[in-house]
Amino acid sequence: MPDQPGAGGLLPDLLLDHATCALGRLGQMLLRLSESRLERIGLRTRHAGVLMALRDRGPLSQQALGSLLRIDPATMVSTVTDLELEGLVKRGRDSGDARRHAVTMTPSGAARLEEAETILGGLDDEILVALTPRQQQGLHQALRCLAQAQTIRQLVDQARLCPSPDR
Repeated sequence: MPDQPGAGGLLPDLLLDHATCALGRLGQMLLRLSESRLERIGLRTRHAGVLMALRDRGPLSQQALGSLLRIDPATMVSTVTDLELEGLVKRGRDSGDARRHAVTMTPSGAARLEEAETILGGLDDEILVALTPRQQQGLHQALRCLAQAQTIRQLVDQARLCPSPDR
């Protein structure tokens, strides 16, 4: 019976009939795996994402970080607080608007991000070894295309603004 746990693949075939189900379940599993690896250096995946955003974009407000990374405001505040307590970021006045606070990565944050990137790169290598180089390239291209699709952005934003009543 191929749909029983442990009978071959990571997911039962019935979930593979729908790309959204397969991507969702694989995403959950890979998030848990990346979280367990990053835990060794005291980070979570969302912490690494914030540090990457600050490295690539420079100082940003918490609101801008949350919008960029699609992290809700309450989670964004706690994430920045976690990073600040570790000395990886600092909050300060925004040089462009004194009414706002900007989050800036510290040198310790840059060093920790480098460790996180090494861990995540190693995990990528471990996971993607199941694919040929051509398949790996195709997967990266497909993920970029999906992540940049305006229709998906609209659906996700709509779901965030109007959650179902049973949540």
